[in-house]
Amino acid sequence: MGGTVQKPEYKGIHKYPGWLATVITVIVGGVFVGALVWTGSHGHDDHGEGHGEAHGADHKEGEHKEGGH
Repeated sequence: MGGTVQKPEYKGIHKYPGWLATVITVIVGGVFVGALVWTGSHGHDDHGEGHGEAHGADHKEGEHKEGGH
């Protein structure tokens, strides 16, 4: 009545799919967090200084235009 069914025998990557998914997740997460840290430490200072000068110049130009009316 009961037949024996052999379990499939996985080899290579297919033997441990959970490990493969974990390694891929760690790599993608590491790249994302690394890019986030790099952007936060390198891009913020340059943007703040340049933006402040341009922003101040815009206000000064606006005052001259309004004062001339």
